Amino acid sequence: VTARDSHMRGNLKDRLIPLVCETYGFKASATKSAIIHNRKLYDLLKTDKRLVFKDFRERNGLYESPLIQQAINLAWFKDPSDNGAKFPSYFDPIPLRTIALIYTVVSISCLPH
Repeated sequence: VTARDSHMRGNLKDRLIPLVCETYGFKASATKSAIIHNRKLYDLLKTDKRLVFKDFRERNGLYESPLIQQAINLAWFKDPSDNGAKFPSYFDPIPLRTIALIYTVVSISCLPH
């Protein structure tokens, strides 16, 4: 079971890294200015739980970020063979555990990249 959990988190991480970069505005460059920008953005997102807000700069829209739905689409509905497509009732409504998993993976695995 733990091996499958690790595989799922790794798969989720791989699918979410580009989405996290796009959603929060990280720059995909190795220039000094991009590195400084990314570091400041990272520090901001890790402060005061800003990561979970739609407007993370103003801390408005708790758990309303489009990241949640986009992450679910990428992780569980990308292909017809994905579990979300096979078992859509598990996502109606979206379980709080799913939202927690997404933000945990984003916070621990995606942001450091």
